Amino acid sequence: MKAQKQYRTVVSLLLLLVILAYCTPFCAYAESERYSDDYENGISLSTKVPPAVKSGGGAEYRKGSTEGLTFTTDDTTDNLLRVLVDGKVVSPENYTASGEPLAVTLHAGYLDTLSAGEHKIKIVTANGEAPADFTVKGRENNESTTHGGKTTVKAVDTESKITTDYKQTKNFKFETENMPEGATAHVYYNGEDQGEGTSISVKEPTDDYTVECKVLGANGKEIASSGKIKVKVKNSFLDKSKWFFNNLPGILTEGFSKIKVTIKTGFLDKIKAWFTDLILGAFAPLFSKFESVC
Repeated sequence: MKAQKQYRTVVSLLLLLVILAYCTPFCAYAESERYSDDYENGISLSTKVPPAVKSGGGAEYRKGSTEGLTFTTDDTTDNLLRVLVDGKVVSPENYTASGEPLAVTLHAGYLDTLSAGEHKIKIVTANGEAPADFTVKGRENNESTTHGGKTTVKAVDTESKITTDYKQTKNFKFETENMPEGATAHVYYNGEDQGEGTSISVKEPTDDYTVECKVLGANGKEIASSGKIKVKVKNSFLDKSKWFFNNLPGILTEGFSKIKVTIKTGFLDKIKAWFTDLILGAFAPLFSKFESVC
């Protein structure tokens, strides 16, 4: 009897192992099929919900405006990772992120640097990307944007886009009309304020640059702008070589003058004295013999 019980126990264990061996792959296959069906039916197992732009999409910006563009999402400010425009990362100094839900405002100064036309912004958060489109509109005939139709500023005898030779000095002048009391005109070079005035001389530029004149009120806020004049500088190898050979005589003259300045008069006197002593020392025996013969 004892032997039969042991035999039955062994047989039961063997049957259990056989059942587990056959059932385990079948169960795993069924489970994978269930997840596969969920995926095909569009059911995501992730708890993350991609953000979306709720307002601001399709907005338009006119170059020279003082207010930027704001895009409001359904995500939170803490989740913000970065902002892209046309696939390029935007520096944090060019936008402001605030509010709950998250709102991203592209600054007017940054929007002025974009070309006229359609652009795409992507607000990237920890939950995904929120894309939106917007449009930048330029000015016609380089006329200024005026506020209230009173103050204007425009460039004199200059197009909005020009091309110059390598290291070609260029002078720019601007005219203003109906300046309010306390307002001042400022000239900007590559977006940086060069101080009060209506003219600027860009000397020997080697790369492309922009020039602009703005009228600022007594409170420092922009009243009117001439719009940016975009200058393309020819700086290919051929252009640089042409400039070099055209200016070679002047370069050599300047180089020799610098060498001459660095050699002080005292040094030249020492060379002259050394050379005189060398000559006299070499011919001194001859002079003494000549004197003895005479």
